[in-house]
Amino acid sequence: MRTALSLCEMFIRCSATSLAKGDRLIDDKLFLMQFFLDITANVCNALTKSIVKLLWDMYECLPMRLVNVESNAEGWLFLSQSLDNINRSLITVDLATRWSDDTLFTLDL
Repeated sequence: MRTALSLCEMFIRCSATSLAKGDRLIDDKLFLMQFFLDITANVCNALTKSIVKLLWDMYECLPMRLVNVESNAEGWLFLSQSLDNINRSLITVDLATRWSDDTLFTLDL
C-alpha cells in the first residue's frame, strides 16, 4: 500500500495548484480534490505516522477552497466541506501520533 500511496502522492505533487496550469499532470481542480478524497477513503483504516505525513503532503497541494463562480458551485461546496472534515481529522490523528509509536489509527469519514 505504501508504494501505491507514494505514487498517488507524486501525481498530486505534480498537480499542485501552485504550478502553472499547463505544467500540472491533473489540471482540473475539482478532479484533483476528488482524487485526494478517494485516496483518503482508501487508507483511512490504516493510518500510521508515515501515511499521515504523505496525506499532509498531498493536502498541501490542493487548491484553496474559495467558491469559484465559473465552477459547479454545488460540487465545489461538497468537496470543500469534505476536505475541511479531512483536515480536522488529520489534525487530530497527527496530534495523537506525536505521542505514540507507529500505531495504526483510523479516520471516521
